[in-house]
Amino acid sequence: MSDEQSGPAEGSMPRPSLQDYYGQRLRQLVQQAVNAGLTTSDAQAVVHDVFTKLIPKWERIPVERLDAYVGKSVRNGVTDVHRRRRREVPLAPEDLPEQAAPGYLGGEAVVEARDEHAKLRAQLGRLSERDRSLLLMQAQGVAPDEMAKRLGLTPGTMRVALHRAHARITKIRTSDAEDER
Repeated sequence: MSDEQSGPAEGSMPRPSLQDYYGQRLRQLVQQAVNAGLTTSDAQAVVHDVFTKLIPKWERIPVERLDAYVGKSVRNGVTDVHRRRRREVPLAPEDLPEQAAPGYLGGEAVVEARDEHAKLRAQLGRLSERDRSLLLMQAQGVAPDEMAKRLGLTPGTMRVALHRAHARITKIRTSDAEDER
């Protein structure tokens, strides 16, 4: 029997599930990104993006290289954020238009949109990690068939999982709306 068929070599580490690894390393990776100059929310977004991209690759990454691979992925994500910020050139006051463009959301509408965004983030936080990930992938434009491939599910199972995730967030949003009345 070859080493590949006999399972992990003696003394090698067993592969943690992606979910377990995420739970164990989340705080440390977010802190690493914060130490590199990101805000906490940007750092959390970078780490979440890294783990979302790891889903289809997880089983192919050698166990002994997991920490290095994930750490490097987070550092690359931080670098991408810094590069995007450098490319954003702020406008000088004299370059700003005299009047707002038609349809511009001003003052109260901006505050209302921010409040709605914060409320939605809190509601999403009440979902399971799987439901959040599915809804995030869908919001990013990933097709259900592609999600199914990434997660190793059948397309039918993926459609059911998406339907249930939508039902759960709708139930949460409806419940919150009724509580506000």
